[in-house]
Amino acid sequence: MVRSAPAGGCVAVTGMPGAGKTALAVEAAHRVADAFPDGRLYLDLRDGAGHGLPPGAQSVLERLLPASAGPGAAPADGAPQAPRVLLVLDGVGSETQVRPLLPALRGAVVLLVARRVPAGLPGLRSVLLGPWRPDEAQRLVGLFTGRAGTRPGALGGTAALDAGPGLGPDTVAEIAELCGRLPLAVRTAAAQLAARPHWTAAVLADRLRDEGGRLDVLRTGDVDVRARLLDAYGACPEPQRRAFRLLSLLPPGRFGARQAAAALDLTETRASAALESLADERLVAVDRDGCHLPELLRLLAVERLALEDPPEVVRAAAERVCRAYAAAAAAEPGRVSDSGARGLVRLARTAYGAGLWALAVRLTDALAGWVPDDGEAVYALGLDAARRCADRSAQARMRRSLGELAWQYRRVEQAHELFSGALELAREAGDEEEAARAQVGLAELCLDAGESAAAAALLEPALAALSAPGRARGRYEASRARALLALAHEGPESARAWFGECLELAGALRDQRLEVYALRSLRALSLPPEGGSGPASRAVEIRPGLWRIHPAGVPT
Repeated sequence: MVRSAPAGGCVAVTGMPGAGKTALAVEAAHRVADAFPDGRLYLDLRDGAGHGLPPGAQSVLERLLPASAGPGAAPADGAPQAPRVLLVLDGVGSETQVRPLLPALRGAVVLLVARRVPAGLPGLRSVLLGPWRPDEAQRLVGLFTGRAGTRPGALGGTAALDAGPGLGPDTVAEIAELCGRLPLAVRTAAAQLAARPHWTAAVLADRLRDEGGRLDVLRTGDVDVRARLLDAYGACPEPQRRAFRLLSLLPPGRFGARQAAAALDLTETRASAALESLADERLVAVDRDGCHLPELLRLLAVERLALEDPPEVVRAAAERVCRAYAAAAAAEPGRVSDSGARGLVRLARTAYGAGLWALAVRLTDALAGWVPDDGEAVYALGLDAARRCADRSAQARMRRSLGELAWQYRRVEQAHELFSGALELAREAGDEEEAARAQVGLAELCLDAGESAAAAALLEPALAALSAPGRARGRYEASRARALLALAHEGPESARAWFGECLELAGALRDQRLEVYALRSLRALSLPPEGGSGPASRAVEIRPGLWRIHPAGVPT
């Protein structure tokens, strides 16, 4: 693009702070040196405070430009041909710094480096830089071993180093993700590893996982990622900075104008305008799928929110965000994606920390059985929040969820205690549906122990209670348990009927995960039995993704 630019043309390299704009411009200037026989010149305009040229730049340009012209002066007819020069202008704050120069630079090509596209420059072509793509991050192992293809003296172009065992594409990809795949941050992380021979890549990754200290780790020598991000933040007017801070209350990942409106306490139309303004400043990334705060900018926004905004303002905004997400989840119960569920977990913790007990319960309920890595801690918080708002039905739901986790981890006695407590609480609250679901949990424990008669006695009333309208999810779980009981004692045909009911219920719930489980179970029943007798397979999928080999109560 630079090589083919016409005389007097402008090319702009733009993007978020730390994306490598200056590095790309300098590298491009080196590579097109043969196209500019009269020279290449680099000027940093950041000292110009966004208006005009910094001290010293004027005299440099006067030596560069023809004697008949100076900055801001148009060439007279018949003036000597201007030199073929590439002028790299870094740190451009606005077009007002550049426009007065263009008439005199009739033989030069101007390569601008700016965070935002300088509007109003004639014939401007621009390149927008962002974080590395995931596939590019996978190829960065050399950056952490000192064998990257970096220019001598560049950050990360260090002597070969021992990054410790296990350094490979996966480890590097994790480090890159923790750095938001931002080139400056990834190179700074590599430099940290080079500067500390006693660190391994695993130690570096562990340090970076701590969100509260990640920006502290990304600082080495005179390179400070936080400072670079703060420069961009500080260049914005206060209304934009405030909006940027409040958006940090949204869960990581993509969001739209509706979610932003809740955080900013604006209408969706005004929230959209605020997002466009932040996108212009490269503090928010926007694409066809929505908006998101780039990871390290999100962490900066979290820091600034805690430092600059009163606690009551933060709590009110957090409550608006939690209510918006809880309402959205309630509108489509049970249809939460993995990323959406992780967002709900984060917001449930936010609500709990703010003392918004009922909201913490609603957000935990919205997980609809999705189990995060720290599922027991999440549901324990939900249980405590339910106790604090004296909601017995909610306490029963949380205890049942904890009982299911205990059962999956084979802590049978604890699971029995939790299910029994859930059943008692639900009956005290007059919650027939939740009592029935607790009975299903107890029935599965009985089935697990080979106590089929006890399991059947619990499932019969549970199935009756869960046949009422609006209880399809509980009915699905009861039918699944009944299918396993049938598989153990009544044969494949009876089990097929119950799994068929599961398939119908999953379709009504529009839950693809449950639907696929029912289809897999039906397909397994159609396979020929092993050894000429017994069920279709000695491995039985008793829940979606949870298998048992020779499960108790199921013949093999």
